[in-house]
Amino acid sequence: MKKFLLGTAALVALGVPAMAADMGVRPAYRPAPYFSWTGCYVGVNIGYATGTSQQAAEPGSVLIGPGTVAPFGPPPPPPAGSPLSQAPFAFGQGADITPHYHISGILAGGTGGCQYQAGAWVFGIEADGGPANVNGQATDQFPFNPQFVNQVHERSFTTLRGRIGYAVDKWLFYATGGAAWATVEATAWDGCSVNASGIGGAVVSPGCGASIFGPGGTAALAAGVPSIHDKETMVGYAVGAGVEYALGYGWSIKSEYIYINFKSKDFFSPGQSLSCCVTPTFVSPTKVALYDHTFKWGLNYKFDWGWGKAAPVRVTK
Repeated sequence: MKKFLLGTAALVALGVPAMAADMGVRPAYRPAPYFSWTGCYVGVNIGYATGTSQQAAEPGSVLIGPGTVAPFGPPPPPPAGSPLSQAPFAFGQGADITPHYHISGILAGGTGGCQYQAGAWVFGIEADGGPANVNGQATDQFPFNPQFVNQVHERSFTTLRGRIGYAVDKWLFYATGGAAWATVEATAWDGCSVNASGIGGAVVSPGCGASIFGPGGTAALAAGVPSIHDKETMVGYAVGAGVEYALGYGWSIKSEYIYINFKSKDFFSPGQSLSCCVTPTFVSPTKVALYDHTFKWGLNYKFDWGWGKAAPVRVTK
């Protein structure tokens, strides 16, 4: 019996290595590499802006002209034979000079920021800015003279915003909000024409654009000349959302929408120069309000600097 047991044990010992060789060794668990959004980045963007603007008279504003600073009140009687009625200037302190009117244009610039990923959540801060060409204009409304035109022109944008996002591998969906600045130019000019008849030729009326008279004696309005101009920096807030996709090797593309509310700011402070006008027609100061909807597309490059690299893969030999 003892010899039988010893022989069986020897056979089992001899067979185990052969069975192990046939079965092979199960490799250790290898976690899949992952992408991380942690790091700092720079990029470029281009976009389109559309929105509204409006001009209004501030309480205490005055109507100004060459050598004239007059508070709102009953207008002086119109000069004898004047083709221009001064009745629209009778009142309007605190009233809207223009209705809300449409503005639109393009914008472009650079982007920079840093972010950190914790699980699926991504937290960061971003700044962007650059030149813009966003503008629009409207004629004045009652009680102001509808022959006058007000225009705004946004020359540049800058924002500084926080970001919070949710990552799904190489996709990042985020919300953003912060402060915004814009360089804005405001211009008002007299676009009136002289109501008169003539036979050909051109007549220039002081304070008005050139009035070109055709053979039939009908007055046609030429382009009005700029009459008052100002440039200011407007400050507001920006909120929006976007989506970004990692292409690999540090590159990513994004698309985002940001709403910017610049609220309002005074332009045409007293003492600024005018190029022309006969009657007191320009409101000083004029409150300008701006609201923008911006749509941007960008390309970013992220610097890992040792962060955000793929997890190491364990290999068993």
